[in-house]
Amino acid sequence: MSKNIKKITHGINLLHGVAMIAAIAYVLSWIIGLSLNTPIHSLSLNATSQQITNAFAGHQTAVALQFGFTEVVAGLMLAIMVLAVATLARKAGAKQSSQLLLITGLTTATLSIVMGMLGLWLIYFIIPGGDTTNIQQIYNIINRIDGPKMWLLAAMALSSIGLAAHGVIPIWLKYVGIALAVALLFSGIAYGLLINNFAWTAYISGVLLLFWVGAVGITAQAETK
Repeated sequence: MSKNIKKITHGINLLHGVAMIAAIAYVLSWIIGLSLNTPIHSLSLNATSQQITNAFAGHQTAVALQFGFTEVVAGLMLAIMVLAVATLARKAGAKQSSQLLLITGLTTATLSIVMGMLGLWLIYFIIPGGDTTNIQQIYNIINRIDGPKMWLLAAMALSSIGLAAHGVIPIWLKYVGIALAVALLFSGIAYGLLINNFAWTAYISGVLLLFWVGAVGITAQAETK
């Protein structure tokens, strides 16, 4: 009996460690990517092909690294964290929250990686080819994908309610998740519909997202039921 308890405890500790490392890596990948301060931040959501080409000129490597860190690496780390936390949630008896976290989190991670790959394709193949129609279309697709991705993240954040109820995360983190879901709803509309006047909402939801992911990964735990 004691051996089984030790095995279960070891498994939970391992999952917690994986979730924590992945969450911290997710936050760091975003910080590194944004610290590159590329011209992409100066572009409007519906920028023209010429504006996109001019902004990326001479900054291809920096923009590529930014896409790599904020979308590809971040997407992979999110997937790992979600798998670990969802497993902890299931062990704690929060089956519905575990499923919600797993479905929305993994779908979001997939979309993030797709966005990163599209960004790299745009930088190294579409822009050098000079096809103005495709340049704007690919850029718009990347931004539009961000809309549904943010809504999925909002749904993922709402899993906080069930996770907190089963002791997987602290109660206070549930309220952060709800605030994050609301913020992501608005920023998702801005990006999904390419509404420049509301693009600033992504800064609010972005900060809340990094805090929520980091806090969930660090605090996630489970008491088997």
